Amino acid sequence: MMVRRAPMSTVNCGKVFPPVEHTMLKEAYAARMHAKSSAKTWYYLNVFFFLPGMLLAAWWLVPGEVAHIQHKYEHPNEYIPWPHLKKQKNPFPWGTDPLFKNDVFVPVSKIFHG
Repeated sequence: MMVRRAPMSTVNCGKVFPPVEHTMLKEAYAARMHAKSSAKTWYYLNVFFFLPGMLLAAWWLVPGEVAHIQHKYEHPNEYIPWPHLKKQKNPFPWGTDPLFKNDVFVPVSKIFHG
């Protein structure tokens, strides 16, 4: 059976709908307005306070970190063979290197690397 779409249409038939504040409970409408103002407050805090603060922190800290990393590459740490650290009887499945290997910042012993 075919049903005509005209009766099911969402087109307003000339009726005037009441405003939202009249159709909602007063407590629900007050909560909605409070949520709207809170969201606006957090938006302005993020845009005008936190975002510039993060950019200022990056501007202040990144050059020092870049200089520190460059210094570490020029003068890497030396391996100190502490007897209680890095005891390894069997190699890992990927070899004798640690999983997160970086020879500049974490020196590797010469025992396994000759």
